Amino acid sequence: MEIVSSGVTDVGRVRTNNEDSFRIVEAINLYVLSDGMGGEAHGEVASAMAVETISKYCQEPKTDSGVTMAGDTEETWSEKTRQLRNAVVQALVFMPGATDEFYMFRRARATITNNSPTLLDALEALTNQTRIRASFRAPLLLLHTDEDPLEPIGEIQDPGTEVKLEWTQFMAHAIYDDRDWDYLVPILSKKLKVRFSPARHSRSSWHFYRHSLAEWNLNGREALEAIALAGKTRFIVGHNNVNFSGDERYLERPKLDSDAVFGDRPVSK
Repeated sequence: MEIVSSGVTDVGRVRTNNEDSFRIVEAINLYVLSDGMGGEAHGEVASAMAVETISKYCQEPKTDSGVTMAGDTEETWSEKTRQLRNAVVQALVFMPGATDEFYMFRRARATITNNSPTLLDALEALTNQTRIRASFRAPLLLLHTDEDPLEPIGEIQDPGTEVKLEWTQFMAHAIYDDRDWDYLVPILSKKLKVRFSPARHSRSSWHFYRHSLAEWNLNGREALEAIALAGKTRFIVGHNNVNFSGDERYLERPKLDSDAVFGDRPVSK
């Protein structure tokens, strides 16, 4: 009996850009489907990356002793497994432009019609009904606006400490909802085993944004980038220490209109 497989995706009735990706490899009975991300900001790139990475991984010889087995710790993961891991979202980061839409301008309002909404439903509603966009920068899913630079600034002055951070797990799972720098410093220091500055209650951190993000199994280096992008900061990695400071970059000025309010008062253009 011959089995023939095929696949097709449809853009639907709402968007003009199809961000779904799939791959069929009949020789090994592999069927991979990746859903696009919210209709905005290169969701098709993220889904294609996931499909391509998984397909290549599954077609490579499995006689390699470096292939990861169930139960292996991250320190023993093969390079193949690390590549597969990097195609998966491991953190959801609200960048300053997105938090301003919620807390400063208070105009990020979206309606979800699904009676049992998922995280994907929420992201689709935000990116289709507000100024918030979603971009995938492996392994971080960034919620941002047009003003936010999507590349963190990190200077490495001590490669040995950078390697240490890359091989150290931050936390298995953590959620930070509108947390300031003083809250994060002791957690970072305890988990990553390096000194962090500014110290708690330092004036140097008063202009940092408050941090809103959720993460799953980030390593220390990735955690630094997630924190920097959430708090509008940059960092320098020295010998067993990491120094954060403000990041003054912006791509565009925030757009003000009749939907923006401060407190109970509309903002004039």
